[in-house]
Amino acid sequence: MSNQNQHVIDELNSFRASEETFYAFQIDAPWGSGKTYFIKQYIKDHCPKDAEDSPKNLVITLFGVKSAQEIEQQIASQLFTGGERLAGSVFSTLATGVSGFFKVDKAVTGVLDDSRAKILSDRLKEVRKGIVVFDDVERCSMKLIDALGYINKFVEKENFKVIIISNEQALNRVGASKEEIENAVLLTGFKEKLVGRSLQLKADPDKAYDTFVKSLKCEKAKSLAVKEKSSALAVFRASKHENLRSLRIALEAFDRLVAGFDPTIAVKDAGLRDILGGCIYVAVEIGAAMRSDLVSYPTAGRLSRLMRGMAGKANKEPSEEENTLDKIIKRYSDVLNLQSPTISFEILVDFIANGVLRKPELEQSLRTSPLMAEPSKTPLWRRLIDVWNYNSDRLRDDTQELISKFAGFDILDPGELLHLAGIMLWRESLGDLSISSGVDPEAFLEKYLADLKSSGKYLDVKLDVFAMDRLSAYNYVVLGADDFKDKLLRIHSLIKSAMDEAASLKHPEVYKVICDSLIAKDRDIDNLLDKDLSPYLQMPIFKTANASDFSDIIMRNNEFDVGTLKWLNSRYKHLVSPTVRSEEQSWIDALYAELSSRIATSIPPLNKWWRTILDQNLQQFVSPPQSATSTTTPASIAGAVHAKQE
Repeated sequence: MSNQNQHVIDELNSFRASEETFYAFQIDAPWGSGKTYFIKQYIKDHCPKDAEDSPKNLVITLFGVKSAQEIEQQIASQLFTGGERLAGSVFSTLATGVSGFFKVDKAVTGVLDDSRAKILSDRLKEVRKGIVVFDDVERCSMKLIDALGYINKFVEKENFKVIIISNEQALNRVGASKEEIENAVLLTGFKEKLVGRSLQLKADPDKAYDTFVKSLKCEKAKSLAVKEKSSALAVFRASKHENLRSLRIALEAFDRLVAGFDPTIAVKDAGLRDILGGCIYVAVEIGAAMRSDLVSYPTAGRLSRLMRGMAGKANKEPSEEENTLDKIIKRYSDVLNLQSPTISFEILVDFIANGVLRKPELEQSLRTSPLMAEPSKTPLWRRLIDVWNYNSDRLRDDTQELISKFAGFDILDPGELLHLAGIMLWRESLGDLSISSGVDPEAFLEKYLADLKSSGKYLDVKLDVFAMDRLSAYNYVVLGADDFKDKLLRIHSLIKSAMDEAASLKHPEVYKVICDSLIAKDRDIDNLLDKDLSPYLQMPIFKTANASDFSDIIMRNNEFDVGTLKWLNSRYKHLVSPTVRSEEQSWIDALYAELSSRIATSIPPLNKWWRTILDQNLQQFVSPPQSATSTTTPASIAGAVHAKQE
């Protein structure tokens, strides 16, 4: 494949070969396009060092540089190595003004002894045979006019072969600050005076991809990345962005993900290819400042909306967010599995943008993905979302299997049921009511849940996969979450109520385990319940509990259990929803009143200290007084108790 930046290489070769230069050479390109890598690779390939290994080229970054002295420190560190480094350091400290190096080059030794000055002079003469690169010009922290004045010394006064690397687009972008606009004018003036050649560097994802892949550590990830280079770059090019840094981030994330896969999970190339494409999509869009929620759910409500349009049904005027989602779908739909990726984009966003790996959910996705697991091990809802890969026989068979599972009351997973609701509503919009036996899906599911209870079965309690506050389960937004929002919200409420009812049957058992754990000598206050029961902590387990019995736990053995009160405080602040707290409100009020009463009869001064602890941890969750004259509310009782203590 030809090098699309060969013209830049040819011009640089001509620039270096000229005996005298009176102008600088500029390479301009957007951030992330590989400018720094390009120039370093150019030096490596085209500017070999001589037999004595003398430095002939300097690469100086102006990113964050605040003064000319910092620039000279970079120069010194590149000119001197090992034991010689001290000389460079001393010079950088003692030299004053931007002309320090040039004075030494002209044998003006000043504060340095003759031997050190001669070494520095010799090194600078070698650099005259090479090139001096100033990178990230637009990102320096010192005044740009001072930085350009310093560079001007190298070009106009000393005739070094200077290459400036910049991103002028950053200074001329929409929304640029006043300072950036002024800097754009300064850079333009500098170019007119001193830049003889200004060339645009094109991002070369093909070459960059090969370089990035070579550095991957996981052999499985590396071999798949090599094999699927074409499909991976198709996703990158579909983005219409040229930030090679995002491509590198994506490949490194893919490498770490695959390296951490559970070895017992069957890993198929089709699934890995899908994951690689997802990593590239997420890294590029997050890098381009796309909102993370839109990146996480690119097809939220959009696919069903498009299908309805195909069916000839009128669509409402799209919102700004819908237009953004439409653009994402348009860019990626031919190269990426947007609807049901092997690993949900929400998990990838958390991993790539925030460094958080949700491993249990990741492994669950891998074990149930149609591209990883055998069809018999893939949940029906996952298969029925991705119907575009079906043939008619498989679609008919899976639909019939789903009808049979409904008939046998075998669908007990709330997350699966919510996804199936979206699928049923979407297929209804296309004239297909086969799953619900010709009945409206909402009415069908309401009857299913009622009949399920009558049969003696209950939904599983799965708070870890069923989102209580949004139309999502298993980290995937429900199909049709936008177009069928009202119906899906009602169905979501039905499922939640059925799950709450199932959970309530186990509340007494969970409450007893909590009480036993709280009074255990070796208790772990942060892990009162095991993995199977811990989701119940997010449910109204204290709704029917006895406040007096729980007070016995807090005030046992003539002591006050501060840890239990802090645990309650944390639960109401961070774990349960406002809805759950409202269901437990009567118990909270009763507990606060009971503890207040007991503290009032306790021995001073402990009673005042216990009172402070109680108020700090529980008072904020107690119902406020209903009126100024009320004497029956918990807050009123607390006031009376406090007055008695005084």
